Amino acid sequence: MPQLPSMATMTERLRGLTQAIHEKPVVLVTAPAGYGKTTLIVTTLKAYKSRGGRICWYRLDETDRDLPSYYKHLTETLFPEDEKVWEEPRSYLDSCGDIAAQHQYINALFCQELWALENKHSGVKTFIVLDDFHHVRDVPEINNALRFFIDNLPPHCALIISSRCETNLLTLKGKESICLPLKRLTNCGCGLSSCRKRW
Repeated sequence: MPQLPSMATMTERLRGLTQAIHEKPVVLVTAPAGYGKTTLIVTTLKAYKSRGGRICWYRLDETDRDLPSYYKHLTETLFPEDEKVWEEPRSYLDSCGDIAAQHQYINALFCQELWALENKHSGVKTFIVLDDFHHVRDVPEINNALRFFIDNLPPHCALIISSRCETNLLTLKGKESICLPLKRLTNCGCGLSSCRKRW
């Protein structure tokens, strides 16, 4: 998880959004560069990290448009090498041949492993953060993978996505989610500009 700069500050109305982020399984944060997306998310999650929660932070860039690169980095994010419990999924993914041909199976494997964690450690909350998603927003396989995660992640997992532009990732199946367009929040006095629920 990124470290906040010592001069970082948050307005009270943005601070008030942290509770909403805690409670939702899917959160989409959209704003131009410099509007505080990362500051909001880090501020929200640092208390969970200090209490032993899992924070899986993946900052995307242009190289992640390549599927093998994306899945390699996502594997490192979700199943870190220093946590021995993840040796089996890492071993499979390391030996996986054609990522483009097998990415749907890999998506299912990720969810299966996270459900296994839910069964073993039901009290541990996992936040999966995909930061700077705008770099890959037009890659169909990545969009489909995230829609699959939104529909199939276990209850202890929450997905937080930050982007400089709209993602169109919300699905029609039973997940409640919120969209936080920070540009509008900054320019108006309301605490929450937009809230969408999917049932």
